[in-house]
Amino acid sequence: MFVGIHGSYHWELDAGELRVSSADPRVGLLKSYPAPAAFNNAEQAQWFVQGRIDLNAEELAAAAKANSEPKPTSS
Repeated sequence: MFVGIHGSYHWELDAGELRVSSADPRVGLLKSYPAPAAFNNAEQAQWFVQGRIDLNAEELAAAAKANSEPKPTSS
């Protein structure tokens, strides 16, 4: 398992899955992506994750915005 921070995102890489969350704990998980199950070292994992986050920056920003907006309540 590898974990880290890139920009305004926290990430966790484990068991072939990359989970990207907002740095704001109230927003939570933004997106999960498939990922290689093994890396030779933490630096390789970090470079992979940074590339994935950078390539999907617009999608992650939209998810963060959607998750941070108040949910409408039914009356």
